[in-house]
Amino acid sequence: MQDYDSGLTLAKSNYNRNKDNPYIIQAYFECLLEKCDITEAQEDDIQTMLSTINRINRLSPTPIYFQLHGKYEAYHERNLEQFLLER
Repeated sequence: MQDYDSGLTLAKSNYNRNKDNPYIIQAYFECLLEKCDITEAQEDDIQTMLSTINRINRLSPTPIYFQLHGKYEAYHERNLEQFLLER
């Protein structure tokens, strides 16, 4: 079993120090998606991370872009099919 509470704390701390690193974004993003109840501030972080990864992907394409958007649709919006159709 993975310890997402500890992982979330560490991932958030890393994210707050370096919000433009796609690997750090991915770690924090995935920890948030594992939570059953996310706060409004965490939802804001998710939206900010998606915006940042969009910008990063435009500058230098990265598979992390597709991973984050796919997971967001699958776990958060429960709509992976729609994401796959749009891409």
